[in-house]
Amino acid sequence: ATLLPVISLGGRLGLGWLGDKLNRLKVTAAAFSMMALGLVFFNMSNAAEQWAIAIFLFLFGIGFGGNAVLRASLGRDMFGRRNFGTIYGFIMGIGFLGNVIGPTVSGWVFDKWNSYEELWLVFAGMAAAAMLIIVKTPRVKTE
Repeated sequence: ATLLPVISLGGRLGLGWLGDKLNRLKVTAAAFSMMALGLVFFNMSNAAEQWAIAIFLFLFGIGFGGNAVLRASLGRDMFGRRNFGTIYGFIMGIGFLGNVIGPTVSGWVFDKWNSYEELWLVFAGMAAAAMLIIVKTPRVKTE
């Protein structure tokens, strides 16, 4: 748990820099792909397969950190400056809902089935869906 935010610093700095140098949309899509793949490895981890946790920490941490810093600039790129506050508020609101609902649903799933395994795959699918939504969302003509 301590390593995840530390590793996310690499994503915040590295993918933030890459987003300034390359296509920000593609860098963000790559970050979501890293998160999805990381969750698949997390699902594979157990006492005998601890190497999968290291891969999860690297992929998910870098992807999560990158998304944290790329979302504001990507929102501006996609929707312009004029409605930036509204758009960014919507983005952060969706993130807040995930932060509230995710742990609650996770606890319920564990209480019901005594396992998180399938849930990690659902979360991986959600990250993959987010990547597809980002890639498919058309850019709004700005000022």
